[in-house]
Amino acid sequence: SLLEALKNSYNLASVHLGMELGLNRVIETLHAMGVEREFAGYPSLLLGSVELSPIEVSQMFQTVANGGFKVPINAIREVLDNGDRPLQRYGLQVQQTLEPAPVFLLDFMLSQVTRSGTAKSLQQTMDGIRLAGKTGTTNDLRDSWFAGFGDDLLGVVWLGYDSNRPTRFTGASGALQIWTGMMRALNIKPLHLVAPDNIHWYP
Repeated sequence: SLLEALKNSYNLASVHLGMELGLNRVIETLHAMGVEREFAGYPSLLLGSVELSPIEVSQMFQTVANGGFKVPINAIREVLDNGDRPLQRYGLQVQQTLEPAPVFLLDFMLSQVTRSGTAKSLQQTMDGIRLAGKTGTTNDLRDSWFAGFGDDLLGVVWLGYDSNRPTRFTGASGALQIWTGMMRALNIKPLHLVAPDNIHWYP
């Protein structure tokens, strides 16, 4: 199933699905999630061959964690004067770019990654609270990624070298460990998923 493939990082399933849907639709979805750069329509895209920065990955996951509502990430929220009064605020620009039902299904699958998939170590280190996330490991253990979220916080961790030499870490053994330390310190809240009306469960 797609669930088993995603939670265990069986990436060939993603390739088959992406080719069946069409690369243009995949690229359109990446743009809807908030990635602004252009992509070449090569099948290797489906295996993560494109280079994205941690802030671009954060933007993608922010849209998914927000139920399909994209809010552009800002590094600056406000500028204060010497009396701590705001000189300028950066308002929220909320836009629904993805349908709620598919996003809910993806969020549910990402929660299974942390429950019984490649990030299942979170069950012990985070006291069994429900979270969603995805590990990422590139060829030859060059990059270690983890992106995850609860109800109130989202974080993305990347480990790698500028020289592109191997880190020797998988996503689970490297980035996930740093993410876990941050979120324990920040007291992340458990994820509560509410299914849209058009989602039906079958035994």
